[in-house]
Amino acid sequence: MIKINKGIEPKTLTKYRASISLKDREGKSIYENFEHKTQEGCNSKEVGNLRFQLLEDQGYVCCYCLSRIGCYKSKIEHFKPQSKHRNLQINYKNLFISCSGGFNGNFRCDTKKGDDELSSVDLLTNIENHISYKKTGDIISNEQFLEEDINKILNLNSPILIELRKQTYSDLIVLMKRQKSGTWTKSSIQKILNKYKQKNKKGQYAEHYGMLIYFLQKKISKL
Repeated sequence: MIKINKGIEPKTLTKYRASISLKDREGKSIYENFEHKTQEGCNSKEVGNLRFQLLEDQGYVCCYCLSRIGCYKSKIEHFKPQSKHRNLQINYKNLFISCSGGFNGNFRCDTKKGDDELSSVDLLTNIENHISYKKTGDIISNEQFLEEDINKILNLNSPILIELRKQTYSDLIVLMKRQKSGTWTKSSIQKILNKYKQKNKKGQYAEHYGMLIYFLQKKISKL
């Protein structure tokens, strides 16, 4: 996980909110109708498409596990469950986009979270300052409640996620070993770090870029 910088609210959401009558605002129909509204077609050319705006905000990675996602295999996530917080149901700051969440009972991220509430995770703050990674691919925290959010509610240490992060870390090591021995300096590592902090030409962050940033910053601190 890493802090997400939200862009400007998409026009489709603003338009949808304006179309709701006073009766709808006070009743259940917001909950019932918005569930359909979030399923915007991936081939939609409508300006201000909500799903695409969320993908662009997050650089096409899941808001929780930071795995690569696209339009078709993604889910619009209500950070505060819409079943419990209807006043936040169409609040853009409460909307994110996550991966499809696994299968065969090995669920993770939004699919695992369901209507549960996260006690320590806040995606709009520097959550990355409160977590760390192991070379084995595990994500950990010294904070008890955050550790429970990671493992019990989001299942971010599911076997498949650990293996994916482990491979990403291995790829980073291969990249660094290509450099001639003894030529790694704070400046040269900082250049790689800056690359991972930015989106590429396609508007994408590197998969698991929060972990890559963590290890590169750790490397710099030891030089």
